[in-house]
Amino acid sequence: MLIVDAYNVLHLPEAAARDLDVAALCRSIGASRYAGGRVVVICDGAPGSGPEARERASGAGIDVVFVGAGRSADDEIEARLHRHGGAGVTVVSDDRRLRRAAGRAKARTLASGAFLAQILLDQARRPTRQRPAFTKDLPLDRYSIAHWLSEFGLPASDVLAPRPNAPKSGTRRARPSPAAETQQRAGQASLPEPPPATITPRETSSRTEEAAEGLARLEALREDPIIRDALEAWRGRLSLEDLDMQRWLDGPAGRGPAG
Repeated sequence: MLIVDAYNVLHLPEAAARDLDVAALCRSIGASRYAGGRVVVICDGAPGSGPEARERASGAGIDVVFVGAGRSADDEIEARLHRHGGAGVTVVSDDRRLRRAAGRAKARTLASGAFLAQILLDQARRPTRQRPAFTKDLPLDRYSIAHWLSEFGLPASDVLAPRPNAPKSGTRRARPSPAAETQQRAGQASLPEPPPATITPRETSSRTEEAAEGLARLEALREDPIIRDALEAWRGRLSLEDLDMQRWLDGPAGRGPAG
């Protein structure tokens, strides 16, 4: 058990410089190497109406005891040592009277300055809570945000409002330079010709049906106002085919064996 002479610690210049009070001292102890152990913080006087009111620090096992008028914290600590003995007890104080009383009770002592340095160092070394990894992922674009707002019945008009720097509908993509076009044609000319594919009548019929279904899905997508706005804003970078999820599901990885 750790018994702390509270104001003997709080009157140190290091504590005063940090504007520590009893509540802050308890929080620092709860974030230090002493967290989880039995800690009793003994204070002179009576509790006030603020954060120094008598309390058990949440989850830290810290008891805050104000001794009241007509008695000192030293009296209370010495009485506890006399009643319970000093086995397994460490007294934190620079008071000579308490250090002598701890010696008689076979308790250990720890200087207030050393104790304060310990808990402040432990608090500084305690890792800060890291943001979850998913919060650092690429954020959603405004069309995705509008979609999820609509899913939860929230207005999405503000999200879809035109931005000052958004590309205009009539903006054309810059034409590549003649040198880039020549290099692109040369790269395309060097590609080998694929072998002619043999298509059976059954495959021809199946592909025709798939194409018709694909066109129907694309027309349905085209009617969605959010998708229309997205296509307009990302002209040249996004197409309806990119948004056809069935196309990806029916790709080579998603197809089953032919029947």
